[in-house]
Amino acid sequence: GLQQNNGAQSIVQVQVNRQGDLKFRGQFQTYDNRPYLKINLPKGDITTKQQAKWLKFALQQARRRFKFKHFNLISYGDGGLVATQYLMQTSAALTPKNLVAVATPFNGLSTHTNSDETTAVDTAHQTATLKSFIAQRSKLQRHVRVLLVAGHAKHKSFGDGVVPIQSALAGQSIFRNHVTQYDQQVIHTWRASHARLFNSWRLVNKIQSFMN
Repeated sequence: GLQQNNGAQSIVQVQVNRQGDLKFRGQFQTYDNRPYLKINLPKGDITTKQQAKWLKFALQQARRRFKFKHFNLISYGDGGLVATQYLMQTSAALTPKNLVAVATPFNGLSTHTNSDETTAVDTAHQTATLKSFIAQRSKLQRHVRVLLVAGHAKHKSFGDGVVPIQSALAGQSIFRNHVTQYDQQVIHTWRASHARLFNSWRLVNKIQSFMN
């Protein structure tokens, strides 16, 4: 969807293995004005902190290789937790201009502790992960701009069918009043189910509008 709106841009794949080794595939072109760097991190029984370290290493190496000065970070699902942890442990120079976290379970997946409200999660219902992020929010570089996106799919009992809206927007307790700009959006459409959210043109438009 981003490609369709922006025109053809290069996509470079970065694969990180469990030993921390990187494999790059592709090359940016001189005519690119907003190319894509797709970073694939190892999955499985791995902590968010470890994945955030790999993300930092991948961005450091990519920056040396491609000589870019500014970048945006778009994340999906648990990748938003990794991106948030990354922001807690990186330098100002390696902080993205914009962070977009789509359907990220900041407060887990439980419908007992999350609702379809867009308000912040009450302290009594916050998970250990969310509480940890809130406790570390002073580490955030203030110049980053943050957009959180939740899906509200038609015919789903809650949220996008996997992540409740309140959980996807629970990051407001981390970012609001601690970064340059914070925004949150809920996408209401039948395409907003967790697995299909990236097929929504509404998502693409919201991301582009925020970053531009």
